[in-house]
Amino acid sequence: CNWRCKHCYHETYEGGRPDLKMMKDIFHQYLQLGDKYKIPAKHRRITLTGGEPFLHPNCMEFLEYSSQFHEQFQMAILTNGSLLDKQKMDFIAQKCPAVKNIQISIEGNQKINDEIRGEGAFEKILNAVSLIKKYPVPVHLGCTVSKQNFNDLWELLDLLLIYDVPIILRRLVPIGNSQDDLDNLISSQQLKTLYEKVHEINQKY
Repeated sequence: CNWRCKHCYHETYEGGRPDLKMMKDIFHQYLQLGDKYKIPAKHRRITLTGGEPFLHPNCMEFLEYSSQFHEQFQMAILTNGSLLDKQKMDFIAQKCPAVKNIQISIEGNQKINDEIRGEGAFEKILNAVSLIKKYPVPVHLGCTVSKQNFNDLWELLDLLLIYDVPIILRRLVPIGNSQDDLDNLISSQQLKTLYEKVHEINQKY
């Protein structure tokens, strides 16, 4: 990955990555399992993630290859958005019908987000969201909720209304880079407050 987010679930950024042949083999094993257990295509979902998937030298080739079978599954891409550009989005929109959604991670307002994800990350995220929304590919945001960003979440939710994008909120899990950061986990009362606020917003909008 080209970023080093403080709460990343990876403990190390060393090691190999699957080559294109392995990716295709795993992909076909997945389709075969779906056939074996008669899983409807609408419930067969593959998420392409990492690290940062667009760093893989065969990422676009795999997206195009797997999209030959787009009637058999749906694909989502989880990315930090920093490497997305018009050329990639043109390619995805024109040649990758299997891609049904792109998720970009964000952690709060500019100050909080860049403390967690690195300087300049907030601007790159919003630029990527604006770019994707020009295409017929749905985009949503993902946020890891911790004590560090809890009090600023409401400002982030206001931002979603401006950009008209949904968001998935997940609690911080103490693994990887955050395995020793137990003090940053939200309390049960904070979780309850979060659920109530999200429900209120959903009912309103």
